[in-house]
Formats: sequence, C-alpha cells, structure tokens
Amino acid sequence: MKNIISRRKSHESFLSSVKDALIKKELQRRAHAFNVRRGMPISVFGNDWIGIHINVNGIYEHEHLSDLKELLKKIGIDTKSSTAIDIGANIGNHAIEFSKYFSNVICFEPNPRTFDILAANAKQVKNIQVNNWGCSSSNQKIELQEDFDNIGASSAVMKISSARPVDIFVKPLDELIESFRAVSLIKIDVEGMESEALKGAELTISKFHPVICLEQHESEFSDSFKETESLDWLRSKGYKIFSLERKKQRYYVLRRLNNLKQLFFGITDDRIIVEYERLPKATYSMVYAVHSSMI
Repeated sequence: MKNIISRRKSHESFLSSVKDALIKKELQRRAHAFNVRRGMPISVFGNDWIGIHINVNGIYEHEHLSDLKELLKKIGIDTKSSTAIDIGANIGNHAIEFSKYFSNVICFEPNPRTFDILAANAKQVKNIQVNNWGCSSSNQKIELQEDFDNIGASSAVMKISSARPVDIFVKPLDELIESFRAVSLIKIDVEGMESEALKGAELTISKFHPVICLEQHESEFSDSFKETESLDWLRSKGYKIFSLERKKQRYYVLRRLNNLKQLFFGITDDRIIVEYERLPKATYSMVYAVHSSMI
C-alpha cells in the first residue's frame, strides 16, 4: 500500500494549456534573439510594465533610444570619449544601451528594490557605475510611493493608488561635479521631480552643456509656467526644446484605411525630431533639450 502524505486536484482547460504553451514557446524564441542582440541577459521585475515590454520587445522604449542616438550623431556629439548620466535609471534598460556607445555611464536609482536589479545588471557591464540615491535640489530623505504594477512610475510627488511607501535619499548631482569628465548627456526620468533634479545639477549643466532628455507629464503643464517648470528652466539656461513631430489627425476613413495597410504590410513610422517654440500640452516619454551653442 502506498504511503500517501498529500493529495490535491489541479485543473487547467485544454485551450488554456495550449495557449500557455504557445506563449511560452514564443517568449523563449524571442528571449534567445534578444540576448544575442543585447549581448547579455538582463534581469527584470517579472510582472512589471517595463519587464513585460522587455520580454516582448527586447528593449524598453527602443524607438526613443534610437531617436536619441541619431540626434546625438546629427549634432556631432563624441559619445566615445564622453559620459552619459542616467537619473532615474530603474533596472538599467537605458543605461545598458548608453554603455554601448558612451565611454562611461553613471546611474542614479534611489529605490532600494529597483537598485538591487540595476546593480545586478550593471555588474555585467564594465563602464556602468551605479549609485543608490536620487537627484534633487537638496540633501534629504523623502517618501517614494512605489507602484508594484509599474515600478518605473513610482513617484515622490504624484499620487499613486495602492502604493507602498518607501524611504529614499536624494541629493544634488552637483555634489559629484569634480569627478565628472566630459558629460554630454543627462537623461532624467523621475516622475514629476525633473525640475528639482535640474536645479541640483545647475553647475554640471552650465559647465558641460549636455543634451538633456526628460519625461514630461501632461499634468506638469499649467498656467503657472509658459510650458512646464522644467522646460521654462531649461529655456532660461539657453536650451532649445525638441520632440517628435506631432502628426495631424486624419479623417476617420483615412485612419481606418491606414490601419488595414498596417495590418497587411506592417508599420513604417517616419520619426522626425523637430524644435518647438512652445511644446503643446501632452505627456511625453522623451523631450530633448539641446543647448543653443550646439546647434
């Protein structure tokens, strides 16, 4: 007689099991291709917005990163002998791409949970340096609202429902200015604290005039500023503002015909970065600020 210590029943529908098998097989195929293309595996949060995009597409915001690389090339930035600073580096998705064509990449990520993943990824890349603090205009401990569904959307200033509070440390980037060499890019993604990060980097920005790319939320545009606090500040320092050209809305029938064309022939997107005298109110994953001395 068998000595049974435990017994339970498990049920999964046939269609569900087939669907899961197909999804796993496709993700496995893509994972191999992405690892070859990237030249290394990358750690992600399993059920996070950015992690999902990396598993499906290989790189998060790949088109924006390609736009940025082309922009730097067009204005003659010598990335091979200069430094990129990544403020709000998250797990290192952008930093890893920067490391392929910049001499040095310096990352700042204040969330302890996220920093652990960033450090694991950066450990594989010799020219990435990581720091477990955030960038602001002063030294202080603040509370971050951590969004489990999208760790990258965690914010110290924006309201997030069902968030977990986490204490983080922030300080001015300028505290490290003596150690910086030829900074030609500063990327900022700090969910509403971009203006504070800029103010804390004023000396660095004045010294090197780097290209600055940053996220801007629609909520940051208000009557208190000509555009947003960050964009007004950048313009006051001699920067011009660029972003993807906003496409005109087509008539409904033309949009549907274009959708059919995309279905059968794929999507070809003409991505044009243009200067804006006044950036329209909207949410932007990347706005590009280029100092007037560079163009």
